[in-house]
Amino acid sequence: MRSRATLVRNERGATLVLIAVMLFAMLGLAALAIDLAALRDGKAEAQRVADATALAGAIAFRDKPSTDPTSITDAQTNALNIARQNKIRADTVDVRNATVTSRDYGASVKYKVYTVVTNEVTLNIIPDSQRVRAFVHRDGLATFFGGLLAKPFSSVTAVAAAQASQSGISKCVKPLAIPDLWSESNTSSGKNGQDKNANKVWDTGEGWQFEPPSDKYVAFDPNAPASQLPLQTGYGSAFRNGTGQPTNDYGRSITIKAQKPTDAITSGWFYPWRIGDSKGANDYKNNITGCNPSPVELGVTYKVENGDMVGPTKQAFNDLIATDAGAHWDPTADGGKGGIAGVDSRYGDWRNSPRVVPLALFNPNIIANIKSGGSLDIQFNNIALFFVEGFEGNGNQAPLKGRFLYFASGTGTGPVLGPLVKTLQLIQ
Repeated sequence: MRSRATLVRNERGATLVLIAVMLFAMLGLAALAIDLAALRDGKAEAQRVADATALAGAIAFRDKPSTDPTSITDAQTNALNIARQNKIRADTVDVRNATVTSRDYGASVKYKVYTVVTNEVTLNIIPDSQRVRAFVHRDGLATFFGGLLAKPFSSVTAVAAAQASQSGISKCVKPLAIPDLWSESNTSSGKNGQDKNANKVWDTGEGWQFEPPSDKYVAFDPNAPASQLPLQTGYGSAFRNGTGQPTNDYGRSITIKAQKPTDAITSGWFYPWRIGDSKGANDYKNNITGCNPSPVELGVTYKVENGDMVGPTKQAFNDLIATDAGAHWDPTADGGKGGIAGVDSRYGDWRNSPRVVPLALFNPNIIANIKSGGSLDIQFNNIALFFVEGFEGNGNQAPLKGRFLYFASGTGTGPVLGPLVKTLQLIQ
């Protein structure tokens, strides 16, 4: 018979107890790790939704002036459409029951914030800063370890802000340098009249010539002081409003025609120029039908081709138009404001049509006095978006018609900024 001391020293049963406790602790830690990983993934997914939603909303301010009332509704529509296409932990983001309110902020400088609240996404739309902030909140994420502590669910929150900012660098710019619009003082209807119908824009058959100081040019800048806005004459300004023309030039019909650098500058004409190390007719045509990836910077000097490139221009643009032959300008679109219709389905959004192109604008003052002979150097002060419609008439000398569409997409800031070049940036 074993003694009482022997029985007390027997610890074989304690090992089983320790193992059981350790297994429970290990399972708990494993469950905690699973919960943390799930919440981390949920947080990452919510952040991706917030980023995409904010960027989609800010697109409205890239495509339209922030003063356009429709930019606010476009920002809301774009943002919520993207949000509802995303998921957090396999469940679609809920953007139902949207309510919209607005409130003024600021002391000396007032600015308005439009707040859109849905079930899981809240937007702050701030037109004055061309900014959209997105808050994403998801409740009810199931947990395992939390369930053991009577907390079976958790939540994740994410926030992002995106802004449409002025840029000075763009890619895929077509090699047509166009003079920005000025105020033409010669409005006589006679033979020598330059703006014969006094509509403040160059029309076919009018031979505008930039003749300062009677002719005046001020580039469009929406951020200029209010007192300066009525003085602006460039594309995008309100200078031509009230003349039966498109508001702030959106959808304005533009007719342009090639000219040699030795000719006197006239509105509505363009100079063929060299992008990067391009040179000659073949490179020129390829830069029209394709996309030259070399960045084009405002304020940087570029070379103008010695000839007018009339034949290559017509051939290249006819080839470009053929890639999306059904696209056309519809004056009834967007409530009568006009827009591009009939874009081939393979391009999706109208912005992806090859017939929607960025073109560089220059200040007419810099070449008002062109010296004959020799090549011309040129700098640009803006890049704008245009829709290419086609040639007006037959023959190589036929002018090219298009529509002014406002803002081109930028790819960087650069030392010189253009009011018509915008880039989207996540700023939070």
